[in-house]
Amino acid sequence: MVVKATYSNGATLIATGVSVEPSGGLEAGRTSVTIRYTEGGVSCTATQAVTVTKTNVTVPSQSGSLTYSGSSQSPAWYNYDTAKMTLGGTTSGTNAGTYSAKFTLKDTALYQWADGTTAPKTVSWKIGKADGSLTLSKTTITLEDGKLTDSFTVTRLGTGTISVSSNHPEIATASLSGNVVTVTSVDENSGTVTITVSVASDTNYNAPANKTCTVSCVFVTIFGVCWTYSNSSTALSRLTPSNDPNATSLPPCIRSRARPSAQALAARRLMISCRGRAWKNTTSSTALCRTKGTVGFSRTSTIRWSLS
Repeated sequence: MVVKATYSNGATLIATGVSVEPSGGLEAGRTSVTIRYTEGGVSCTATQAVTVTKTNVTVPSQSGSLTYSGSSQSPAWYNYDTAKMTLGGTTSGTNAGTYSAKFTLKDTALYQWADGTTAPKTVSWKIGKADGSLTLSKTTITLEDGKLTDSFTVTRLGTGTISVSSNHPEIATASLSGNVVTVTSVDENSGTVTITVSVASDTNYNAPANKTCTVSCVFVTIFGVCWTYSNSSTALSRLTPSNDPNATSLPPCIRSRARPSAQALAARRLMISCRGRAWKNTTSSTALCRTKGTVGFSRTSTIRWSLS
């Protein structure tokens, strides 16, 4: 404020050393102030009309982003003026999530929020989830004779729920106990199975990408064989349940009809793998060992095989 003094002779001078009442900041809504000036033992008082409005203040907001780290963190703030406001509420946090801070104007006679209010403002701020991770102790497994089960360990960040699934549960199943996945053969069926492991998000970690374990189930399958009765060829053909003429009580995969000549059998060694056990001819005492066949059957005989 500039105060000009006017003397009796008409002269004017910018007055210094004046006092204004009330002193300090003026509250919003005041319409006048009192000015006092003394010079040469003469004092003068004047009333000056004024218009006083509050200063608008922008509500602060979180600056930048925070990501879960396992340690306590506090946000930075846009538009946080410590001369005009104070900060309270929840100002730090550790877990991912949303928190609430509170900003309060120091002098509501001088300041107001941009919306014209003066009450404290609650402002949300956030700690984001960290990226999750997932690792498997094994990514390939082989199941075979003598090894019908195997397992692997799942390692993850956080406490997200672990889920496992098999894309061919008729060949191999997957079960979970804690963080250990057990893979089990089903009826010793052969094939390739993919075990998929997933982990859900939790409080502090996002769900990681799924991981897979490839399971090779390698089991011997025994099939019957036969010679065509009307053909002198020694070539073998594979039996199926639909073409086996001896489809009686034996399982389809271990029936056979054989009518070879003695010469043909003498020239051939049947190689049959049967998991270490011998197959017996149920119509004679002759046994086939696991590595080669026997000779001496007549071309007109019917031979069935069973486990010995």
